Amino acid sequence: MSHRSRKRRARNAANAADGVERDLQLTTVMNSNPVWEDVQRTAEDIRVQVHLARMDARDRWHALELRLAELEKSIADSGEHVSDAVSRELADVQDALLHLRDEVVTSARGDYVTGW
Repeated sequence: MSHRSRKRRARNAANAADGVERDLQLTTVMNSNPVWEDVQRTAEDIRVQVHLARMDARDRWHALELRLAELEKSIADSGEHVSDAVSRELADVQDALLHLRDEVVTSARGDYVTGW
């Protein structure tokens, strides 16, 4: 092994050791900092809430899809004249769709003030 290669390896080893030591110091400082712990806890809470919000939105969407399919069949069966009950259901589904859309948009914007 050449002298240059040995020097390069020694320098790389020293840099790696310095990096490990810096990482250890940073970890120690971060773990003993209550503000950092609060930031981590808040971030994890938000991560969980976003995940749950997505699951809830997905579940509600699937339920609305079923209602839409039923409405489509009812409208197709009734021809030109839609019953009052179907008209009310259609309005209810529209309201539910708009509400879900607004919640999804709000969540996508990260508007945690309104409760995700």
